[in-house]
Amino acid sequence: MALDLTTPENQAELAKLIQSEGDKVRTKYSGEQKVLQDQLTQLQLQNMSATQKTEFENQTKMDAFALRETEFNKKLLTMDTKELLVSKGLGVELEVLLTSNTIEGRKAQLEVLAKAMNLTVKDEIVKKIGNEPGA
Repeated sequence: MALDLTTPENQAELAKLIQSEGDKVRTKYSGEQKVLQDQLTQLQLQNMSATQKTEFENQTKMDAFALRETEFNKKLLTMDTKELLVSKGLGVELEVLLTSNTIEGRKAQLEVLAKAMNLTVKDEIVKKIGNEPGA
């Protein structure tokens, strides 16, 4: 018996199945890629001198450290942004609208956003007052 793919329930179920199968394939190939990358690294290390091995290991450690530092800075920026929003009496969900890579940039973006919101609210109030009887 064929499924009726015109119903939202069946479309959602099909989308879940497709996503699940895609995830399985990505996981499988990510694992295989990691194994192959490790094998390549081992082969490269075998052909290196002691100095080259040391330099390679140091570079690998520096790259890993730089990645952790970048992730830490992103988390810190997100926390600082949420604190900024709360301090202004705004919801933390607005954090997604602030895209600058620095807190100073995000403060500037927030100021622009606040001005735009205030103008919109002001326009709505003027419309409401202007439309009321006796105004």
